Amino acid sequence: WPAAWQSGLIYDFNNIRLNLQPAEGIFKDRWDGMQVGYPRVVVAESPIDYLTLSYDNMDLAKRLFFGLFRDAIAGNVPCVHENGQSNLVCVDGSVGGTPPCWGGLFITAFFTDPPGAIPVASDSNHTVPEWGHDRCWTVSGQFRPAHDAFRLDRVWAAITTVLLLQNVVGFREAHIETGDHPQAFDLVPQLPLQVFEQCTGFNAGHLMEFRVHNLAVRGRIFDLTYEHRCRSTAGEIDASGEVPLRVVLHEHERVEGSAGSIVSLMTEVLSFDTDNGRKCRVEIGVTGAAWKARCAN
Repeated sequence: WPAAWQSGLIYDFNNIRLNLQPAEGIFKDRWDGMQVGYPRVVVAESPIDYLTLSYDNMDLAKRLFFGLFRDAIAGNVPCVHENGQSNLVCVDGSVGGTPPCWGGLFITAFFTDPPGAIPVASDSNHTVPEWGHDRCWTVSGQFRPAHDAFRLDRVWAAITTVLLLQNVVGFREAHIETGDHPQAFDLVPQLPLQVFEQCTGFNAGHLMEFRVHNLAVRGRIFDLTYEHRCRSTAGEIDASGEVPLRVVLHEHERVEGSAGSIVSLMTEVLSFDTDNGRKCRVEIGVTGAAWKARCAN
């Protein structure tokens, strides 16, 4: 991986760690201030931090996510500081919340069971929300029609990890429908073609490995490896544009060793061939069953 990508994950997790605040003011539990100099919670940006944190500590991410709604001062969940002061006040003096077009993007299936169950305003025991989109149409450009679509340059949270894992590594939650395997996830590797240019200078058959350690899903922890064997020194991309990959998954298993010590064992649970950009559904083996993979044509 490019060194800057690895640094991006380190910066993301350390920024979240340093911005986690103790219970204070209106917040009954720990909360994520997002920024040291101007701590607050926002329905749009705060869940990006929670989503990133979920890759490391799902239980804490769920606590923070629940607290965002539980401790809200109104049904539209305003952007707010620990003293209860809102930092988005409309021209008519009303307190604006985050509109669905802005914050709903990050209320994801990571924190809901069954997947897709989206929290609503009534979960906060408040009245019908008056969204910022309705009440603050002129207070900020982000609520004008031209800005309803999400833009990355307007995000202040720890988004590097989410972008890399979901859009480059392609590790994504599966949308489970009736009849589907109940425990599964999707892999859609989108490795930039530039990384395969590293094959230049190596002999054909040189093995490149791109690995992510300690991914977690449904209580299982595993390492994901994409393998690519260099085909030539002249270039890796053929006329079809396809780049073959081999996917290898190793699951972590913690067992008791000598003198009561805990030993972590690595077991290969699945390997299969695919292409860069092809979507594959990985079904997690339960109660002794084998892991399986199904890739789109």
